Amino acid sequence: MVPLLLSCGGGCGAVAPSSGAVDFQYTVTKHAGETFSFEARVTVDHDVSGVSKATLASVTLEAVSPAGTSLRFLRALEADTTLNGAHTELVSLDLPQSASSGPLLVRYRADIKPFFTDGHTMVIDWHGVIDPDVQLPPGGVTIKLHIVVAT
Repeated sequence: MVPLLLSCGGGCGAVAPSSGAVDFQYTVTKHAGETFSFEARVTVDHDVSGVSKATLASVTLEAVSPAGTSLRFLRALEADTTLNGAHTELVSLDLPQSASSGPLLVRYRADIKPFFTDGHTMVIDWHGVIDPDVQLPPGGVTIKLHIVVAT
């Protein structure tokens, strides 16, 4: 079995490749609407055909900046990926709004290898809804998503 050495692009903040985990950071700002979205790319050093199975072990969300910010500004957050035109929901928000961090609900527990369409890269589309009753600080709120892949 070949270990997956993860790296990231598109919203990437930091990587911990030896742990099978990758971190993405994104700053949520209020635009004309209440929705936001961004794309994250997870890239592995070796072709995924070298592992028998890869699954999402966990995904954690954290409000990192400004310090002390809770996640109550989020009404919804989910991630999906697309394969052959079909969308598959991967994770969704299921946290108390007063929390500043916590695990997301992993909805897709099957093998994620097919989503690495070129053998090396998986594209994850994140979509969120901001609570219109919550005032975001100037400059927005930076969130970190910590994704752990098990092989």
